[in-house]
Amino acid sequence: MQIVINIPDEKYDRLLYQDIISLRSYVENGIVLPKGHGRLIDADYKVSSDGRTVNSVCGYMAPTIIEADEVKE
Repeated sequence: MQIVINIPDEKYDRLLYQDIISLRSYVENGIVLPKGHGRLIDADYKVSSDGRTVNSVCGYMAPTIIEADEVKE
């Protein structure tokens, strides 16, 4: 199972070493990724080309954040 969670920067270090109860609440409120999902990308990634900014909306050049989940049958 893959889960995406959002932890505020100011809470991160404390959660790693002390606050397990708060960490649990962040995980419970996380987003469970469905089996077989495609790769998750930074859709706002921009590439400078010939002095112009190109928005990589289609994701061809956008960096992968989480690899695709290849479901094995």
